[in-house]
Amino acid sequence: MTIGKRVLGMLAVQLGDAIMRKTFHQAVSLGNSCQVIYQLREHLGAEFCSSGVFDMQVTPPSALIEYLQRDFREMFERADLSEENGIVFNRRFLTEHLHEFPNGLERSYEDARSRHDYLCQKLRSVIDGRTPTLFALRHCPSVIDLDQRVRSILRERNRRLPFKIVTVHIGSKPTRPHPNDWEGNDDEWANRLSPFRVCHPWESRARKQAKRFMGHVMRAKF
Repeated sequence: MTIGKRVLGMLAVQLGDAIMRKTFHQAVSLGNSCQVIYQLREHLGAEFCSSGVFDMQVTPPSALIEYLQRDFREMFERADLSEENGIVFNRRFLTEHLHEFPNGLERSYEDARSRHDYLCQKLRSVIDGRTPTLFALRHCPSVIDLDQRVRSILRERNRRLPFKIVTVHIGSKPTRPHPNDWEGNDDEWANRLSPFRVCHPWESRARKQAKRFMGHVMRAKF
């Protein structure tokens, strides 16, 4: 093998890793907590992580399904909310809101409702769009087929949306102790996200061109 062939072979290996990883143009959290968006930003880059309604609230699986089936409507009604020890709960859908009410339920509701509606509309636009999207979902192992149910709802709603759902189960030992245990297990998230990358559309086109180029190179004779 000539030096040129050997160098090109090494280049092929380096390019191959990027080419083989599934590529998306944005990453979005489907809950269940702020851990998901934190880890997405850490591993994939904050600039590619679109904010959504599930970023800062605790959302049980049943509530996630309700959000999707109800088109994100009537999920944050004042009559369904109550406050205990400074934390606002949705008695109807069992969501918890630790960050949206800095001045208490009564004084913060209008602002929180406006923000909630804005984030619902933003996520609705993602689901109804065509931008390749990596969704991330964290839930208990005992909740069987949750990702399949969510996938079915999303596909039924928009068959033109290219997407993938990556899941992480609740229960892994956090990387950091309390009070930062909410951040989760870094290694587990790195492992689950390693097959994927998120990039700008022009980078995706460049990788496709690189793939074609390397195909020509590996078929060439030196």
